[in-house]
Amino acid sequence: MPKKGRVFSGARPTGRQHLGNYLGAIQNYVALQQDYDCIYCIVDVHALTTVETTQDLKQNTFEMTVDWLAAGIRPEESILFVQSHVPEVLELHTYLSMVTQIGKLTDLPTFKEKVAQQPENVNYGLLGYPILMTADIVLYKSDVVPVGVDQAPHLEFAREIVRSFNYRYKTKVLIEPQVKHTEVLKSDSLDHGNIVCASALHCKALKDSSGASDGMRGCSLFSDTRVIIFNAAPTPAPAAQDPRMSGSRRFPNRPTARFIEI
Repeated sequence: MPKKGRVFSGARPTGRQHLGNYLGAIQNYVALQQDYDCIYCIVDVHALTTVETTQDLKQNTFEMTVDWLAAGIRPEESILFVQSHVPEVLELHTYLSMVTQIGKLTDLPTFKEKVAQQPENVNYGLLGYPILMTADIVLYKSDVVPVGVDQAPHLEFAREIVRSFNYRYKTKVLIEPQVKHTEVLKSDSLDHGNIVCASALHCKALKDSSGASDGMRGCSLFSDTRVIIFNAAPTPAPAAQDPRMSGSRRFPNRPTARFIEI
């Protein structure tokens, strides 16, 4: 079946993924693969606008990648990559900044909110965030962008930048993206949450920092380079059929746990 278009979306690796991320974004990422060519990006450069140290950035990027794969992003169908690995996006960001007025950037409600949240760290990256976001989208000729309500002003601004660029340079090279609203708002206030969950049939990752042992709590998503996957529904195929399986065990009153090397 022909795809409806190309989707681009990204998220900042500022901490562990949690239930809010799943409900607000990741489950939509997984579902969109059915109808769209999907490009998903871990936007580590964007993360630098709010983090004061890069000490955990590499590990957070790795963990986010594994979380998304565990939740159902299929690398054989979709592209999943790290923003800084394609430096051309920063070059395009520079070109787009030439057609963007500073006054419009400072008027964005999201910028004002960030200034209120971190008044001691109001940097250009924070101000120019929407320009880099636009570069992320248009570099890959994406025509659909799934966003929460909190990001809708940024996407409308991205569309305006595209129109300004095409008009000034008398070209149609940049595609004006269309918005696709997600059902649940993803909130930055939950960045330090500690619950991670995947799909309805396969709860593939659940972590609780308290280490409680009831149900499926107390189970970490990561064990070095292994993903712990919990199946809420029975899986007919034996674990031995997957060459990546390094072990299998059953917990009393819990679904089967499978350990997969990555």
